[in-house]
Amino acid sequence: MVKKGRKRGRASPRIPTQILERLPENHLLLYAHLWEFETWLREMVYVELVARYGSGWKFKLEGNTVWPQERDRRLRHMPTREMLSTSYISFSQLCRTISKRWVLFRGYLPPKDIWSARVGEVEQIRNRVAHFRRGHRDDIKRVQQLLLDIDEGFWKFCTSYNDSRPIISGKVDPIVREFAALDPFPWTEVETGKFARVGGAPRDLVMAVTIEALRRPWLKARRTSSIDGRYGYLYNVVIVARQNRCFDYEQFLESTKHLHGMLCHICLDALRDSIRVTVPALLGSTEILPLLNCLVREARSALQPSSASRFTSKMIADVAAASHAVDKLAWRWPEHVLGPGNPLTFLGPGMPCHFFGQS
Repeated sequence: MVKKGRKRGRASPRIPTQILERLPENHLLLYAHLWEFETWLREMVYVELVARYGSGWKFKLEGNTVWPQERDRRLRHMPTREMLSTSYISFSQLCRTISKRWVLFRGYLPPKDIWSARVGEVEQIRNRVAHFRRGHRDDIKRVQQLLLDIDEGFWKFCTSYNDSRPIISGKVDPIVREFAALDPFPWTEVETGKFARVGGAPRDLVMAVTIEALRRPWLKARRTSSIDGRYGYLYNVVIVARQNRCFDYEQFLESTKHLHGMLCHICLDALRDSIRVTVPALLGSTEILPLLNCLVREARSALQPSSASRFTSKMIADVAAASHAVDKLAWRWPEHVLGPGNPLTFLGPGMPCHFFGQS
């Protein structure tokens, strides 16, 4: 994934040398590649199905997730953060879902016949690793080649999630219209056909709300003045603390957890001064307006002076340390809560990189 500096306070346990010597060559690296590939593939399926089908996304998966989820949740003494249905289908069911909804994923992956053949090989390699077989000497090369082939496609997927566009006709879109008073810098036509954010923030404004659109790359329909009730779009809602304030993320997440099932993601910031939520536009304003009104209300309740934050001035100055602290908080919540270290929260089109870390 995107390479960063080493994070402090997160020491990895050392594997005893005698165990490493007994492992087949490259098995740890092979497992790491497979883990990264499959984790991001499940994330891609989740996002695109939510954008296309809204709250009914889980019924479009090729596989029954009820039984494995119930069996996992029964073990209350060993809970995990995995709550999404995409975490409970097998790899073969995941691939069948992609094949059946190919139009949603073809822009990220090789041609369908090539993808099917290559992923069939990787599935067999995955089974070898999962069943502790030694495998073939070229397994690692086959997996690495697939990662090279899909690297640009996964980069496109991830960066498209941070490529929000203005909803220019705010008077037409009911969601933008509802929160217009909280946007101090609305999109304004400065020249014919040219728009820019123009305005000024009142001195007593302690929290701002901006709403833009995330259009999924597979959508072919013409641009519209309102995305209310339309598939292929997500509302990108950013709540920003002002006047030297920040958010108590723990309070906000706890007070809104009954609403999280309607969202795609909640994205947290390293310095706790913004909350970003993405909502499938297909839900329609009848459902989205009460949802966002509640989120904005709870965000306002979670405001606190920056000096009251748990961060010391030294930690605030050290963005890496602050980011890791918020990541740890996000890891205590289900997969839809993303910390600032997750590329879905920051990797934009202007940030070229190798998605899977090849040199």
